[in-house]
Amino acid sequence: MKRWLPWLLAPALMAVLTLISFPRGAGLLQDTDTRVLLSVIREEPNPWRWFTGDWPLGNHFYRPISTAVFQIDNALYGEQAWGYGLTNAALAAACILLLFWVVRELTSKPWMAAAASGLFGLWQVAGGSGLGPLFLAAAFAALVGFFRRGSIWLILAAFTSAFWLSFAFGPMTSVRYQVVDWLPGRTASVMAVFCLISIASYARFERIGAPRRAPRPATATDLPPTKTTDPNEAQARPAWGWLGVSVAALLLALGSYEQAVMLPAILLGTAIWMAIERRRPRWWTQALFWGALVGYLALRTALVPSEVSGYQAQQLRDGPGVLLDISAYLFPAALQVSSLRIMAEGLPDTLLLLDQWLQPIGFVLGSLAIWGLAWRQKRFWQLLGAMLMSGVAFLPMAWLQVFGHYHYWPNAMRALYMVLAAQIVVQAVISAASPRAIQAPARPRPASGSLPHP
Repeated sequence: MKRWLPWLLAPALMAVLTLISFPRGAGLLQDTDTRVLLSVIREEPNPWRWFTGDWPLGNHFYRPISTAVFQIDNALYGEQAWGYGLTNAALAAACILLLFWVVRELTSKPWMAAAASGLFGLWQVAGGSGLGPLFLAAAFAALVGFFRRGSIWLILAAFTSAFWLSFAFGPMTSVRYQVVDWLPGRTASVMAVFCLISIASYARFERIGAPRRAPRPATATDLPPTKTTDPNEAQARPAWGWLGVSVAALLLALGSYEQAVMLPAILLGTAIWMAIERRRPRWWTQALFWGALVGYLALRTALVPSEVSGYQAQQLRDGPGVLLDISAYLFPAALQVSSLRIMAEGLPDTLLLLDQWLQPIGFVLGSLAIWGLAWRQKRFWQLLGAMLMSGVAFLPMAWLQVFGHYHYWPNAMRALYMVLAAQIVVQAVISAASPRAIQAPARPRPASGSLPHP
């Protein structure tokens, strides 16, 4: 048995709970979009019809793969709503397990893969993590360092970052309702399945196939190999099949949902991640991914009307909401900064509202302190990479009226960011609350009993 398989228990449990809790009410088929979509599919049962033009709702989208999933459900279940709900839950469960694969390939750390995919599953099953009180307790635990005469900077950074994490350790928005409980939301989960396969396959292609740079000299702080360490990690092995899987999954994701146009950028980020991990990614492979995107855009232009549909015109938006939604991924305290600005405009009257100042100030300071801690612990680039992957995945959806399923794939990538942040915060709290190290006495030269040196 593979040594990482026991770590699969947590995400597997979340996947099973997602399946068990699948929606089964008759109201699943009564939604307006669902009724129209199924009606059109039943009038035009030829599956190839949707590869040559607009999808069944006729609002100028090219989604033949998502449509094919609806057609399969229609053939299997007809008017039995529970079958459609089971498919939605199965797609979400698959995404939980696939995220384990993605993080395993990116980090080579099974425990981190289990934590990120388990957290993503918890968001889908429970709507949140429920871990906020634990991080709040950790924040106050860091203050013990004042009694131990620890580093003031480390104590304050650990306190504020744990305080921030106690509020931020959840999904950007609830994804359960509009991805699992709303049938048209499966367009996002179908796409996410193929996006995660593409990322994991490409990461594996580079992880086992790319030659490694010469290792840096070992230091006293390096961790020793463990039982979960891959003994073949440093050996380049044949991996071309994984590149083919990645390109095929990219094409299927593009045919599922328009948000997948950001997948080539995520795959580029994956190559950069591998370079930071001291591998030598084959940069020419990026031409395959971007070439596939160009081909998709050309095909879409030829098959789907180019003018903006009535639905698209209704959903498009601009203004400060766009910037705030993007900032929520790239700078989680953006909303609190806006609140502080409003409070500042009300000075001096708002000085009396001390409690309304403390929470956003702590949130802003903590979201900044985490980066200093990440740099100190040599995890800055990993944290930045995970944050950018989630933000880039969401980017094109910021200009549309908000729906929960827009955040589905970005939330999967954000789970890795949150686990990395939690690891950094926990280590900082432990360091802040621990007794100060005792300086060893100076060693005499020459040391007592040593042989004379020239």
